[in-house]
Amino acid sequence: MKLYSVSFTALVFGLIGLSLSLPELRNNVNPTVSREGRATNVESKRSFGSWHDGTWPASSGYHTYGKFYIDATGIPTMGGINVSYSAHDVPNRFYLQDECGLGIYSTSGWVGSASYPGPWGMSISTAASSNLSVLKAAGCNLYSVAIETSTSSTISDYWSATF
Repeated sequence: MKLYSVSFTALVFGLIGLSLSLPELRNNVNPTVSREGRATNVESKRSFGSWHDGTWPASSGYHTYGKFYIDATGIPTMGGINVSYSAHDVPNRFYLQDECGLGIYSTSGWVGSASYPGPWGMSISTAASSNLSVLKAAGCNLYSVAIETSTSSTISDYWSATF
């Protein structure tokens, strides 16, 4: 009987150790997002539906805001990953892409209005708000959103997005 209780105790402690070493699996029930460079613990993650924005000063020229990472663990394969965006003051370009090397992406191209030259050409006048979406690939749980801008000498950038 003593051998049985030792084996049972070892099994229980082994399972407890396994469950403690897998905190991310327990916390990733819903899709979440974190800003590049931040720790990806529970406190720094945001669920889909979170609002994000950014600014860049006038006369600063071209700028990439970096990536916002989306953990899509809670989305089924072939489920939609969606981003709603708005370029408020100067043109922006928005990207939604997989981070698994599969080449899945969607881009807005340059959107917004400007009567001065930039990466979009001599001028631009398009709808400033729309949506991007991709279908989740099997086995790929990491996606990102990236935003670019180019400010004029007098107008700063402001963008917003929900994902």
